[in-house]
Amino acid sequence: MKGKPLLGPFYPDRQIRIFRKTKTVFKGIIHEIPSINGKVLELPEDHYILHYGPHDLKKWKAGFKKFAWYEALQYYKHEGFFVRRVLWVLAPFSMPLIYLYIIARASIKGSPMNYLSLKGALYFAFYEALVHTLTKIRDNRRRLLAAIIQRCGFTDLIESRERGEDLITFIYRCLANKT
Repeated sequence: MKGKPLLGPFYPDRQIRIFRKTKTVFKGIIHEIPSINGKVLELPEDHYILHYGPHDLKKWKAGFKKFAWYEALQYYKHEGFFVRRVLWVLAPFSMPLIYLYIIARASIKGSPMNYLSLKGALYFAFYEALVHTLTKIRDNRRRLLAAIIQRCGFTDLIESRERGEDLITFIYRCLANKT
């Protein structure tokens, strides 16, 4: 271990770095994943690229919120990734628990882990919780809008928006007329 960095349980995080543009399609809104139509090779460990995130907490928080919002949007639009969807159904915060389990397992096994890898794993846990929360909020908004449309009518909603009426005013007016 002498001379090697302490990297923790998420090392190596393999990323496709070198590819032909003509044989690649990127998928996803955020954390774009290249889909390669061809052979993928792994470089030896001495060619690995170590990624260090921002050290400024303010910048990190801003990026954290932005990425979580985009990932929740991606999850909502595409009904999520199968594994996450299953884990979120089993327990609301199971993904963060998995990250915490990885930390605990590495600690019990005596795997080398430093402060930055521990902090990163905790941040991933909070990130997953935030994505889950944002997705639930978006889903609740969709249900509420569906109930409003069912009760008040879609054409009335569109006409009110064209008149410049905000949604709250439309709901109050609709409920007053329907009762």
